[in-house]
Amino acid sequence: MKDPDLTSTTPTASEPYHAEMKRLGKAATKVFMSLIAGIPVGDAKKIDNARGAFMAVSIDYLFGTSRGGAHYAVAHRYEVNGDLVPDPDVEFFVVDDPLQPGAKAIYPTAIDHGALGYYRHVHFDSVGQPARVASRGQAALATFCNGWMRNIASQQGLVLS
Repeated sequence: MKDPDLTSTTPTASEPYHAEMKRLGKAATKVFMSLIAGIPVGDAKKIDNARGAFMAVSIDYLFGTSRGGAHYAVAHRYEVNGDLVPDPDVEFFVVDDPLQPGAKAIYPTAIDHGALGYYRHVHFDSVGQPARVASRGQAALATFCNGWMRNIASQQGLVLS
């Protein structure tokens, strides 16, 4: 059965990374950029400034380049019977912002919330570019991530100028 919310995408000159995709807001983008700072492709880091009061946050630079589109994952995880369970684990697509030179546009694309399930809202082609978008789900994920980034900054004591 075809998902009525799943649409093929066609880049445009003014917004090549899809007008139907919702990006993170300015404050969330600032938090996200501080999380990914200094991570080389294929590497990861963990931030645990709360020392057990809140879950640590893990950031993985999955693949890509900042110019062609980089793919990251940001997660909280807890342990059950020796297994790490995401709470949640969100994948992001990061590109140069075509509307603001020098800035980045960040699009949440998928979420794994452990027992609540895995949902991919943006499907990519063989070179890592968005090909199909479930626009309502992706927009809802972006709304969630705007609040989640604010919580991460607060919980981890991130000071953003």
